[in-house]
Amino acid sequence: MTSPYDISPSSMRAVLGHFATGLAVITAAGPDGPIGFTCQSLTSLSLDPALVSFNPSRNSASWPAIRSVGRFAVNILPAGAEALALRFSRKGVDRFHGVEWRLSAQGSPHLQAAAAWVDCELHTEYDGGDHTIAVGRVNGLATAESGTDPLLFVYGKFAALRQGAWQALSA
Repeated sequence: MTSPYDISPSSMRAVLGHFATGLAVITAAGPDGPIGFTCQSLTSLSLDPALVSFNPSRNSASWPAIRSVGRFAVNILPAGAEALALRFSRKGVDRFHGVEWRLSAQGSPHLQAAAAWVDCELHTEYDGGDHTIAVGRVNGLATAESGTDPLLFVYGKFAALRQGAWQALSA
């Protein structure tokens, strides 16, 4: 068992790895082509006004470029999109090579394989230690189809909930 006083990065990963998150790819249309990175910190922040937040790393090469564009798309990944999540997390590769995408009406890349899309403009950004807390104002959103199973990340691994294998719990 981890000591309650050990708050090292490895302990943070081990303990918070028990919390399952969804996976998304944040994309923007940069001056030299599309930009994107994998994100597991997406959350719906506010319904009115419609806001989402996520936490890019301070050493991200992609986030400053997306920030300078000022608008972006959140591409929510479905189960089975593990390769896409890995591709957009790698450094030094053309992340969009061989990936099907199209520009949204808002001008941001929508990945064809995504289960849903949320088009945003950067609303504000806050200090978050070794990450930044980015808040996007939602300008549009859509789903690919109903019933798409989500891609999750838990215990440092990919996981999925299959609709036939899970049950909604009531409060």
